[in-house]
Amino acid sequence: MPTTDPQVFFQQLSAGCATEQGLWVVANGGALLRYDGKDWTQVDSTLRTLTNASCDAGTVYAVGPVGAVLIVDDRARSINAFDVTVEDLRGVAAMSQGAMVVGTQGMVMLLSGGTWQPYASGIEEDLNGLVVFGLESAWVVGSQGISYRLEVAGWRPVKTGVDVTLRAVAGPNVQTAVAVGDGGTILALSGLTWTKIESAVETPLRAVAAVGPVVWAVGDGGVVLTVDGALIVGGTATPGKPPVVTRIDIGTTCTLTSVFARGQDIWIVGSRGGVSGVWRLRDGKVAERWGEC
Repeated sequence: MPTTDPQVFFQQLSAGCATEQGLWVVANGGALLRYDGKDWTQVDSTLRTLTNASCDAGTVYAVGPVGAVLIVDDRARSINAFDVTVEDLRGVAAMSQGAMVVGTQGMVMLLSGGTWQPYASGIEEDLNGLVVFGLESAWVVGSQGISYRLEVAGWRPVKTGVDVTLRAVAGPNVQTAVAVGDGGTILALSGLTWTKIESAVETPLRAVAAVGPVVWAVGDGGVVLTVDGALIVGGTATPGKPPVVTRIDIGTTCTLTSVFARGQDIWIVGSRGGVSGVWRLRDGKVAERWGEC
């Protein structure tokens, strides 16, 4: 049986996600790691820099600068690499059939039926994060506090009330979501209205995950926050209670760039310089940690 080589954490890990078969983490230096529940294995040492990832049940989609896309079929154990644009890709969302990616200069592209196609026009800002509910239903966020909602008629700009860079967005449906960004910014969405939530931190928040009624946000300096009450759940017109932000100490000051759920666990990926760490949380506490962070 293979055992984890400590060297896999001596690189800048950037993002992760989970398929039904395993857990995957990508690296800013181009590596691809897989965790089978026991050991971490470096599956591929592709030279493509990868900065974000999203999984469906059996596929990993990862993106990076200069249009880099990596698609891993976790069932067939195949890896395919593409260059789909000259823009830097910063966000990716797996869909029921394919994926949507966003990047600099308003770039939005859709993978559908095995082909990539542009999926927006007229957007000029850099786009960093997205959450997708269908071919005509999504949110994207990016530079200067911008947000756009995808509707039948196209992308609709929606004012957020902030001008800082927004880096990620997550939520269960197009009516309710949470966006995070620089300066500790947290925004809660109700319909077409974004409302700022006081986070009590000033560091950039770089990733967000919606897990049931709770939102997890992570960022610089080892910051991990949960936000309870920001999402509209159970069909109520307004959140059932004022949002409560709680900070969780996972024992690091590394920059945290990815957070995602798998089963009952919350997984976090972070790095500092040339070293990285991965954390598995259960019930709000660190259950396992790997790496040098």
